[in-house]
Amino acid sequence: RVDRRQRQMCIRDSAKGIQIGSGSKPEADFTLTTANYSGKITSIKVNASIGSGGDGKLTVKIGDTQIGETITLTTTATTYTFTPASPVAGSITIGLSATAKAMYIKSVDINPAE
Repeated sequence: RVDRRQRQMCIRDSAKGIQIGSGSKPEADFTLTTANYSGKITSIKVNASIGSGGDGKLTVKIGDTQIGETITLTTTATTYTFTPASPVAGSITIGLSATAKAMYIKSVDINPAE
């Protein structure tokens, strides 16, 4: 029975992606970082959301430079595009923070300069 419940949770959550934190224990700061990407980047797309009644923020940095504005997450899984003024290279940092509820991250797309 436990296995069946876990599968149902997995299927239910698949529309929003991977859950970070929970309603009762939100993750204050969650960071995904990679320095293993080489080449210049023209944009980064992140699909993310927050649980109902939550307050979550999303930021993207390449190197030490924040790309675009800080995004306030919505309850709908939404793709946000972060585009630097010109293609740049550097480590990639995706930051999520919440003061209430769980956050979800469904996908990350890194678009290279050609």
